[in-house]
Amino acid sequence: MTLWGGFASELLILPLVNLNLSVPVAQGPGYGVAARATFETIRFSATALGGDVLFGRPGGRGVYGGPGAAYIFGENLVGWRAGVSVGYRDTFGQSRVGYSAEAKLNYLSVMDTGSCGYGDPAYAPSDTCTSDFSIASPGLRFGLTYRF
Repeated sequence: MTLWGGFASELLILPLVNLNLSVPVAQGPGYGVAARATFETIRFSATALGGDVLFGRPGGRGVYGGPGAAYIFGENLVGWRAGVSVGYRDTFGQSRVGYSAEAKLNYLSVMDTGSCGYGDPAYAPSDTCTSDFSIASPGLRFGLTYRF
């Protein structure tokens, strides 16, 4: 089992704080498969809860990658993302503490529901407007790991 934590980005600009937990689910000669639960904050106004399936070397060191998805929610915001990540992780010497660096490409789809009445005479301040957007969203994730 590995605890992951660090900083990430979505669209290469939004600062995210992430905390993840991965558990090995299968190992064979030359390969390993792990399930990773993810928790990320997006500027402390939204949260992403998701999961990834990571394929890599046995023991969880070296190059890894795989698909993932997340549910995004926050004040006046709801959506999802799905994509793929590829990264590298290793330990500091023989320590349980290590590091990871990851690149990801997601498809992000969110709906924002908020007040639209500010500054527009066509709307009252209490009116609610909805805006949807979907976009390909590249990102990076850097952090520390701790193997139990």
